[in-house]
Amino acid sequence: MRRPALHAAKLLSLGLLPLSLPACAAGSVGTLAGRTIDTPSAHVVSIYSLGLELRIRSEDAGFSFGFRHSVYLYPKLKTVSADTPHFFFVAAEARPPLKVISQTIGLELGATPTFSGLELGYAERAVSSVPVHESRTSVIHYESAHFENTKAELVQLR
Repeated sequence: MRRPALHAAKLLSLGLLPLSLPACAAGSVGTLAGRTIDTPSAHVVSIYSLGLELRIRSEDAGFSFGFRHSVYLYPKLKTVSADTPHFFFVAAEARPPLKVISQTIGLELGATPTFSGLELGYAERAVSSVPVHESRTSVIHYESAHFENTKAELVQLR
């Protein structure tokens, strides 16, 4: 005699098994998905992580456990790249970003000059950074739903 409810429960538990396995990322390698997008004036790096993520860049140092979406905005360089999806590895820029925008659902431990602390739940943050030895003005236009409309201009002051 077949038991359809038991069979369905077994299938459901097998389907949920991958969600219970640990996931982690360190730096720009691990359980990540992302995109790099070039607009006429900006380079946008968007990264999604799930599980434990350890961030080692000084502008966004810390770790999170849960879901995190980070966007790094850079002024455009002369090189042009296409809108590129990435899985398990997202290339990080060597230069500091103009702005870091992040959303975390879960546990967040920040270790940056602008945020050092622990948060649990939903956290959203947008931080612009300027090196101490520089005087500059940044003009940034960012739309979270339309990365292609992002604009970033950097003006050095004398």
